[in-house]
Amino acid sequence: MPNKYLKEYVESNNNKETNYNEILSKVKGGSVMNIFKIRFVKILTTVGILLIVLVGIPNVYAYIKWNAEFTEFMEMPRQTSVGTKVDEELVDMDYIEKNGIKAKVDSLITSEDEVKIRFAFEFDNDIELNSKTFDYSYAVYDENHNIYAIYNSSMNAKIDKLPELIYRELNVEYNKNDIYANQYATSTSMGNLSASNRKIINEIRLKSLKGFPKSKKLYIRILNLGYSMVNVEEKKIEEFNISKENWIFEVEIPERFYNSNSYDLKLKNEIEGVNLTKARITDTALTIVLENKEIAEKLQNGHTMQTNEFAKIRDELIYITDNTGKRMQMLEQTSSDNEVKEIFAVTKQFLDDNKLFINITKDGKTYQSELIKE
Repeated sequence: MPNKYLKEYVESNNNKETNYNEILSKVKGGSVMNIFKIRFVKILTTVGILLIVLVGIPNVYAYIKWNAEFTEFMEMPRQTSVGTKVDEELVDMDYIEKNGIKAKVDSLITSEDEVKIRFAFEFDNDIELNSKTFDYSYAVYDENHNIYAIYNSSMNAKIDKLPELIYRELNVEYNKNDIYANQYATSTSMGNLSASNRKIINEIRLKSLKGFPKSKKLYIRILNLGYSMVNVEEKKIEEFNISKENWIFEVEIPERFYNSNSYDLKLKNEIEGVNLTKARITDTALTIVLENKEIAEKLQNGHTMQTNEFAKIRDELIYITDNTGKRMQMLEQTSSDNEVKEIFAVTKQFLDDNKLFINITKDGKTYQSELIKE
């Protein structure tokens, strides 16, 4: 088997006959000197091909190993469950049951900036489980192979290749130097909402500052179900796998979410020195993007401060209030150069009956302006 791949690799990357003929054509002339040149070129070409083969062998075996790993991944047992919407957020879906574990998508909420997927798991009594550290790997993508997020729960080096395997299966370009380059989610979280009687309700939350694409169907893959325990004696965390199955859930996006329109907002009164480049409110959150070098630098220099001190400064730089002065919860914040991006827990339904204000502190003074629909 290795000889076959070695032959293909060498022939595809280093065609000896082509290289030889190309070099020979440049020295042909018929003279005695050219005959010596031809013989010399033959020797150089042969030595060069040998060197290329020897140097290329590690690459060939890496190529073979990668193909074997991908084949193993594709041959993993997998089963798909299809669900449709009933009663707003709930998903009408049967459990997939495998080796004493039942799982299904329980509910789904999607918008331009957030996706919330709630799972229900049930476990047989003979399955060892630690619900507090229950975890799994997952991949979320749509029917057009737009990858929302890939999360690898394991520290195992082999399983760490999960993102690359998913990319290859979906035929999406993979950048090993930036595995998040083609993923829409800018932040992810996962946790158990409840755990009792060997049943776990678990939720995945994906947020995107750049926005998720409109999709008719969403696919959620979960695998490597397991849990971890702390080994006090050896001072390390041990991982325990409870399922090596590959679960696939296909969910139709409810019309309510697919046809939902966001509101683009603007400042009622401009704030000097602040350029609001994006203010969009959806069914799930408010996303703010603005340009101000002073604020961006303060956020980026936060790592030099004490945690509590920085939290106070950060919370006063930019915050959202309603017409009663109540603050909206900030869910996410990032900054780069002179730009700041933030997501707040307030929806467009709230804006239908209330006013929203952005509050910005700069130059030692707080400025306020109402956010109104464009």
